[in-house]
Amino acid sequence: MPNFELVEAKAWHCGAMSRILRLEHQTAVAMIGLNSHRELRAAFDDSIYRKAWFIDGRLAAIGGVTGSALSSSGVIWLAFAGIATKYPLAVTKLMKGQIERIMQTRHLLITTILDGDKASERFAIFLGFVPATNGDYVLPASSRFGRKEIARQLSEAEDIRVPVGTGYARVMAYRRIEA
Repeated sequence: MPNFELVEAKAWHCGAMSRILRLEHQTAVAMIGLNSHRELRAAFDDSIYRKAWFIDGRLAAIGGVTGSALSSSGVIWLAFAGIATKYPLAVTKLMKGQIERIMQTRHLLITTILDGDKASERFAIFLGFVPATNGDYVLPASSRFGRKEIARQLSEAEDIRVPVGTGYARVMAYRRIEA
């Protein structure tokens, strides 16, 4: 049984993560001409909430939330190493728990998904992120069909594309739903 540990992230985790990013993420970052270490470090420096996740003592993920501590919204970012993909259930539980914790003080989380990183897109949709359109709010998917529909909407929505480097990213949102 592997040992999972969540700790406060340190600046050096950014450099370590940039060398062990998932292949799809490395490819997406390289295709748009960005430096993964520089981008991770910039997000880390802007974050008020930063965590690193270890599996058996090896760095597996780093992420955080940027924005003001007083704001009801924030930008969430996350980078996984290839080792994390071997434990999809643990990754999902960890991220759902972290989002739940973050949403205690936030009403809205925004994230960007780089063009070409389909695994990140599927994972964000699975966690409950939806296209961040200026119009009506889309409810999160609760079924396989719903996730496919959100992915279709995400690919068709032109108003959520933002330029990044020489490419673009799609903006997604996660809103706290009041019962």
